[in-house]
Amino acid sequence: MNLLIIQSAKLGDMVCTTPLFRAFRETYPQGNLYIMGNAVNREVVAGNPHITEYFVQSKNNRDVRVLLREKNITAVVCTSPNPGLLWQVLRARVETVVVPRIVGGWSPYATKTYRLLSLFATKVPIRFGEYMPRQYLALLEPLGVHSGDTRKELYVSPEALRRGAELLPKHTFLVCVAPGAGNTIKEWGGPRFAEVATMVAECWGATIVIVGGVGDRSHVADMKENIPGRVSVVDLSEKLSLEELKAVISQVHLFVSVDTGPIYIAEAFSVP
Repeated sequence: MNLLIIQSAKLGDMVCTTPLFRAFRETYPQGNLYIMGNAVNREVVAGNPHITEYFVQSKNNRDVRVLLREKNITAVVCTSPNPGLLWQVLRARVETVVVPRIVGGWSPYATKTYRLLSLFATKVPIRFGEYMPRQYLALLEPLGVHSGDTRKELYVSPEALRRGAELLPKHTFLVCVAPGAGNTIKEWGGPRFAEVATMVAECWGATIVIVGGVGDRSHVADMKENIPGRVSVVDLSEKLSLEELKAVISQVHLFVSVDTGPIYIAEAFSVP
């Protein structure tokens, strides 16, 4: 079995896809597992022992057919609707192609073209409003892989762990806060995060560790502006690589954010 799993969505979705990697390896220990996604997600899943190789997805998807032939791919699992990608996969005449059929909701990518092309693939119902890792695992069932284990798995290099330990203060309760969201619909506001940070700092003597990227700069500034000077704050925003972000999150005691990518990293490392 040479399987290609394509996850075109963002960081949180890729973390929620990691249970599939373990489930595949348990059923096909000698198989090859290839993953395709964006460049950021390659860093997210770096070090995962279940993955044979990771490929960065191109915008036009034309390189997919080349990859399928070069690696002798026998099965493809698409985790989300993508008509252009599905067309390229079908043209390569892969033995088994599994795609989602959206149920109980709507996706802008489940176009008429996608629905037509999906007639030539194996469709698995994906239900809106239900736990996505479990939904993703169902996509493997046509391949004989059955698992209810939704534990997410991420890995960090020893070097990144050492770097993370150097950046964090010792002997204190560390509360990591990511005030950004990357999506205006999900934004909660820096002042509200500041209120939560102040409360946990005063109740438990916590040190507040702030993380975020360039796009979160205004949210970080708003949060810091509303935190009293008596609260201990370590601002690591815009200072971490993705590997270092994983390392830092894995070593804190509590993580606070809205529904955004880093909170899934925290879950994968069993950080409350």
